[in-house]
Amino acid sequence: MSDYGISAEMRSGRGKGYRHELQEKGMIPAVVYGRELGSIPVAVDARQVEKILSSGAGRNTLINFQVTGDGGAYTVMLKDIQYNPVRREVVHADFQQVNLSERINTAIPVVLVGEVTEGVLQQLKRELEISCLPAEIPESITVNIAGMAPGSALKVSDLVIPPGIRVLDDSNEILATVLSKTERTMDLDVPDEKTPAEAVNGKEE
Repeated sequence: MSDYGISAEMRSGRGKGYRHELQEKGMIPAVVYGRELGSIPVAVDARQVEKILSSGAGRNTLINFQVTGDGGAYTVMLKDIQYNPVRREVVHADFQQVNLSERINTAIPVVLVGEVTEGVLQQLKRELEISCLPAEIPESITVNIAGMAPGSALKVSDLVIPPGIRVLDDSNEILATVLSKTERTMDLDVPDEKTPAEAVNGKEE
């Protein structure tokens, strides 16, 4: 897993005026917290956060977090992100300190590659819940679905899991299935069922 570095400033201001000042400098308010350090309000460069989110590991990226002054240095991961609902820009970030020698629970993407020769592929689950050491978190689990036939299903138990990774999802949970084209057409043609209220209020001619 790739490491990224973030340099943060201690944050003392509050309110809309202070947030506007940070925005003018290309920064956003944030919090870094952990069992040993409590909760520290900081300000970080918004572009650095966006860079981490767009990386292959995304929120599972290990971050070397340096707080200027006497704030210290910590290994953290992105725990929570808040976005502007209109512009979809990051406006706040939470960073959680991690212990590299302790397992953590997280989710990683399930990436399907290849194409089915017949039928229509439906991916029912796009993330896998796992437990492992922070430095061992894979960017994703890749599965080649070429050769899957209509009526077949890909289960959690079918995945090849790297050493040291513990899967938390039920082994029988279905990740993807292949429908025949007839089944897919039938699904699309089924009309929505009326609710009891609709059946009473809407008289059928």
